[in-house]
This record gives sequence, C-alpha cells and structure tokens, in this order.
Amino acid sequence: TAQGHARLEELIRAKEQCRQAQERAAVAEQQSVEFSLALAQAEEALRSQSAQDSARFLSYERQLMSLADEVAVASRGYEAKALHAERACQALREQQEHHQARLDNLKAEHSAQVRKL
Repeated sequence: TAQGHARLEELIRAKEQCRQAQERAAVAEQQSVEFSLALAQAEEALRSQSAQDSARFLSYERQLMSLADEVAVASRGYEAKALHAERACQALREQQEHHQARLDNLKAEHSAQVRKL
C-alpha cells in the first residue's frame, strides 16, 4: 500500500540518518581520542620542561651562591688589605711628622748657631 510504502521510505530515511549520526559520532569519538592523546603529550612535555627549568634554576642558584661566597671571601680579603694599607699610611704619616719635627728642630738649632756666630 501507499501508506506502507511511505512508512518504509520513512524507515529507510531514519535508518540512513541514524547511520550518518553514528558516523559523525565515530568521527567525534576519534577526534576526542586524538585530542586526549595530544593533551596528554602536551602535559607530559610541560612537566618535562618544568622539571628541566627547575633543575636549571637550582643549578643557577647554586652557582650564584658559590659566586656570592667567593665575593664575600674576596671582599673580606680586600677589607683586610685596605685596613693594612690604612695602618701603613698612618704609620708613614706619623713618621713624616716625626721627621718634620726633627727637621724643624735642626733648622732652629742651625739658626741659633748662625746667630751665635
């Protein structure tokens, strides 16, 4: 019958739509799997990069601490040398003052002797 034939065509169209929907669902499922895999790979790459960055940071931090220690040691050495140089300069100033006083005394004695003559 015409009604039965129309119903059959409707069922065939519904079956075709169902098949197309299943194909789209399969494609969507495949894309979801691929996306999940890509996401997992990106997360792993990020974790790996983060671990490398952390290791590099720790290495730089150790190098920086080592350099800071070297600078501190050198600084203490320079401070000690500066203090020694300051003391040596002070001793030279005192010696120069002593020599100047002695020279002034000799000049005064010489002037006194010249006046006596």
